[in-house]
Amino acid sequence: MGPKTYYKSVLDGLKVYLIDGAIFRDKADTDFALGGHYYAYPGIIPEDEIWLEDIMTSDDERDFILIHEVVEHILMKYYAHTYESAHAVANKVEHVERNIPTPHSLEEIVGALYRKLGPTSLL
Repeated sequence: MGPKTYYKSVLDGLKVYLIDGAIFRDKADTDFALGGHYYAYPGIIPEDEIWLEDIMTSDDERDFILIHEVVEHILMKYYAHTYESAHAVANKVEHVERNIPTPHSLEEIVGALYRKLGPTSLL
């Protein structure tokens, strides 16, 4: 799949890596755009990882895409959402965060998600 570069660790024990998205599209899925995780790409991305395209040069942009991917991951893993449902929610969260003066931290967003959806025994 090509080399991946460690970026950082985030909630839920997830490790975030930067990858060459063009290689991913050539070898795995032509629809890959900016980021992904195991539940969107099972058998390609390991369960405890999120991959982001390395073309994003701004940490702010990476953080918005990371928020999107973590929200999808949590909804699919712990709340049995389909990809389509999780993606729709993640798009809304990302849109809100992009359009407020001071975006929330990933921890605040995930906390709000858990408060809204309720506890799960899988956590």
